[in-house]
This record gives sequence, C-alpha cells and structure tokens, in this order.
Amino acid sequence: MRKISFQFLVLAVFVAAFAPFPASANFEWRRDKFVAGAGFGFTSGPSSLSLNGELSYFFTDNLSITPRFSLGLDNDFTLFLIMADLRYTFDIRDHTLQNLKPFVGFGAGISFINVDYGNRGDDSDAAFTFEIPFGFDYYFDDRFALGTQMEMVIPIDLFNDNFIFQWLVITGRYAF
Repeated sequence: MRKISFQFLVLAVFVAAFAPFPASANFEWRRDKFVAGAGFGFTSGPSSLSLNGELSYFFTDNLSITPRFSLGLDNDFTLFLIMADLRYTFDIRDHTLQNLKPFVGFGAGISFINVDYGNRGDDSDAAFTFEIPFGFDYYFDDRFALGTQMEMVIPIDLFNDNFIFQWLVITGRYAF
C-alpha cells in the first residue's frame, strides 16, 4: 500500500510542478461565476463505481472554492465524502490549447465508510479527511466543458488506510 501511496504522491507533485504557467486570462467570464459539475468513475479499483457532484465559485479568473460530495460503491464497501476544495485553474498561453484548463487543489472535509466483512458483519467509521484533487477540463465554449479528475483522499485514522484514490474518468461542467 505504501508503494502505491508514494507513486500517486509523485504523480501529484509532477502535475503541480510541470503544469503550464498561468497566462493572462482568456476566460475572463469565470470571475464571480458559478460552475456546476458532475462526474463518474471508480475508487479503490476498476470494479467500483464513484459518482461526484460539485459547485465551484470563482473568486478570480483562476481561483475557486469547490464544495463537493462523492459516493463510492463496491461489493464490500460504501464511501461517502463531503469536501470543500480550494482550486487553481491554469490558463495555457498557446492558442491551440487555450481551451484546455488543468487544475490542482487542496481540500478538507469528512469521509464516511461502511465496510461489509461478509459473515463477520460490517463496520462503519467517519473521519476528518484531506484531499488533493487534480485534472483538466476542455471547454467547448465559454460555458460547457468535459474533462477528467483524480483525487488522493487522505482520511485521518480511518481503518488505518493511508489514502483512498478516486478517479472520475468523465466529468462535465457548466458555467452559469
């Protein structure tokens, strides 16, 4: 488990360090706007299902606060997250890639998990949780985007897990 934790930490640092530097805002409509999003993917393994909903508010063209909820379902566990993330969205200077918007953030909240141990019963727990979300969106116009998002969810002392990885394979966002 620790080897996987280290690999994802290296990936998160790589994405944050080598993401394109912010350019002058070419999506100035984001300031003081809301962006609603939803996505689905997996958590803890490709056989699990993860559903996500969020609503971002952009303080500036690049900085947003994003309250979100997430539900992870598998045969032997149920995970529910209520989080609030502070995210930075990068603007790419290259004209051909200006609609691609990578982002990285940091969040905190609470996680609830219920684990089914089969004939040994089940166990539930809740924990204060940190997370590191990162991903990208591609805006087809000033309002609609499709993308992908990954999160390293780090619960504090939840069944002694180091972290929970969640990948929202497809996300959709709409600005209003």
